Amino acid sequence: MLREATRSLVLDAFSRIASTVAVVSAAHDGTLRAMTVTSFATLSMAPPRLLVCVAKTARTHAALTAQPAFAVNLLAEDQEDLARTFATSEPAKHTTGGLRVLDGGIPVVPDAAASLICHREKIHDEGDHDIVIARVVAVATSDSPPLLHHRRTFKPVGSTLDRVTAPG
Repeated sequence: MLREATRSLVLDAFSRIASTVAVVSAAHDGTLRAMTVTSFATLSMAPPRLLVCVAKTARTHAALTAQPAFAVNLLAEDQEDLARTFATSEPAKHTTGGLRVLDGGIPVVPDAAASLICHREKIHDEGDHDIVIARVVAVATSDSPPLLHHRRTFKPVGSTLDRVTAPG
């Protein structure tokens, strides 16, 4: 039965989307910035592009919209603690999160399932978020499976997601 799309019902429906967990990281005004996201996606392969959705109220927003380069780090299944650390609004997370700064000044998460170095191309204003579109210019991968987020819980790839049974 369809019901009016209230905030709580939409949040509950969105929580049913199983997503890879990523930490988006950048340097801005001499400070490292990073945040946990699940709202990102591949956009194209020719050229390689991705998009990430960033709340305008996030502390990392200014770094992602002002700096030309940033990293999208797909967390490995054993990095749930990092996902939780970078999901907070605590300023100390940027000094205790274990980011490693590359020669070009871009911070990355060591031992991530994958890290994608991106050059920002466009920003689209969409409600309370901005959609940042970027070209992927460098990639590092590992053999680690990624960490997933589903129904407000972190899960490894091999876990059983909640099953929905169709009526009748």
